[in-house]
Amino acid sequence: MDKITSCSDVSQRTIQIAFFMPEQYWSGSIALIVDVFTGINMLREQAGHYDTPTYNTHFLHEPDMYPKGLSPCQFPLRPLDAEHYDVVVIPAIWSITPKALAQYSQVFDWLRHQQRSGAHFVSITSGAFFLAEAGVLFGEDITLHFAFQSLFRSLYPGNRVRTDKQYLTSGKVWSSAGLSPTFEVIYQLVRKYSGEALAQVCARYFMLDYHVQPPVEVADANSRDMLISAVRDWLERHYYQAPTNQDIARQFHMSARNLNRRFASETGLTPQGYLQNLRLERAAKLLVSTKIQVEHIALQCGYSCASVLGKRFKKQYGRSPLAYRNYMSRHRGSD
Repeated sequence: MDKITSCSDVSQRTIQIAFFMPEQYWSGSIALIVDVFTGINMLREQAGHYDTPTYNTHFLHEPDMYPKGLSPCQFPLRPLDAEHYDVVVIPAIWSITPKALAQYSQVFDWLRHQQRSGAHFVSITSGAFFLAEAGVLFGEDITLHFAFQSLFRSLYPGNRVRTDKQYLTSGKVWSSAGLSPTFEVIYQLVRKYSGEALAQVCARYFMLDYHVQPPVEVADANSRDMLISAVRDWLERHYYQAPTNQDIARQFHMSARNLNRRFASETGLTPQGYLQNLRLERAAKLLVSTKIQVEHIALQCGYSCASVLGKRFKKQYGRSPLAYRNYMSRHRGSD
């Protein structure tokens, strides 16, 4: 862990925290940090810690883009500027691919400028992609959400992904693999800039739980095709859109032929065969766990109508969707 900054080094000044706001940002990963630091500004006075700094937050975006989050929550956005910030936070992003990263142009220079100015970086679940693309992760370990680990490894093989940790708070780049371990990162930030005493006040007030069990690595990463693992992760989030092989290949900057070859080698299935299984499995779960009409289930799973789902479903499960629902209902009732 970094050496804790002495309160005397930062007292009587404001710590400037900049959030880079990408497209599809996860509002909750931003709001929880903002709320904690807003609360600290009040707690420092209530607890009499007048010699500690206050915190100010900024929300910056790529100049030619106006990003939208997944929820209606809004933030006072403004374009990237030339100011120096003490802390730069890249929040969680719902979905990220090489194609999505290619939309950005100025943020990578901005991140390098912040690095030269001595900024402290924080990656929340998937923000590390921007830091790696900008080259500011050199020599730093990183942790990130399991759904993005395969893609990250394939794009940035020179960076070590720590699957044995859910948060890292050492060096100039701190990271978390999910929202819960993000609280530990926040706690350590308060500790770094405001000192141990106010950090303990913060921990008690916000009931921060920073004893998170590390994740388990379920397979040897070196034995897998990381890019195809990333494709599979992406398909599990986008199966309902029924993407074609060309759609999938474009997302990962591959040719459709290369995609088919590598996907079959890794999974034994074609991309469309794998996608079909995902859609049918989802339909089966909805049939059993809900009372949604088959027509609506078909649309949710990427089929144009109930009859198309019905043909595929009967071939896979040996029953029509309604017959499967009735069978499973009777079977569960007899358990």
